[in-house]
Amino acid sequence: MSNRQMVKEYFFLVGLPRAGNTLLGSLINQNTNVCLTANSVLMDVLWQLDDIKRNNHYYKNFPDEKSFNNMTENIFRNYYSDYKANKIIDRGTWGVKENLSLLKENVVKKPKFIILYRPVLECLASFSEAGYDTDDWADYYMDKDEGLIGMGLSGIINILTNKEEHIFIHYADLVSNPIETIKRIFNFIEEDYIPIKIKDFEQFNVNDTYYDDTVLVAPLHTIRTKEIKYKKIDVTKYLSTRTIAKYKDSDV
Repeated sequence: MSNRQMVKEYFFLVGLPRAGNTLLGSLINQNTNVCLTANSVLMDVLWQLDDIKRNNHYYKNFPDEKSFNNMTENIFRNYYSDYKANKIIDRGTWGVKENLSLLKENVVKKPKFIILYRPVLECLASFSEAGYDTDDWADYYMDKDEGLIGMGLSGIINILTNKEEHIFIHYADLVSNPIETIKRIFNFIEEDYIPIKIKDFEQFNVNDTYYDDTVLVAPLHTIRTKEIKYKKIDVTKYLSTRTIAKYKDSDV
């Protein structure tokens, strides 16, 4: 049976941005049977299809729900059909209430989550270090409805509150003890650990595709691949006193 025909298993990474998501993917994906994805578009696809089902005039006029569900329930299978890995870890803000509902309705009834966490001020400081260095940017990223950090926090809280099955990974542990961290994750997804390189490894790529950060303000997905070193970031060097005071108590 080819990889394309095999039934794939789906897991979900809910990681705060600037918390080591790209590094984690570069390490995990050295095992060809596992694939941690880039920022997934599938959440938006499911959301937009759900919006059609709720609001589209043509669907309301002819509500062929069975055919519509055939489409939504096969989105993951079709999208990942060319991926060689049999275990897919899809990255996105899946823990957010609406997204979690769509996930359970259309993909996996009992999803398993990998939560990748870094203190909020460190995430904001890392954005600032990369070039997103104003209070307005901080407020944008912390917005609960649109901001990547705000939505990530909301999703993590929802996962924890609802007691969804999960593993909690701290950024500091990932960069200080990468091999033990990968072993924990593989144990969680029931995959045999295969030795990985933590020096001179490849930049993140999936399905022969790399991030194109020319569309961003800064190369946010270029990582150091020579070696992994933990360096605590000094938030006072990158964030204003106003931003620090406003978000210092935001951690879960």
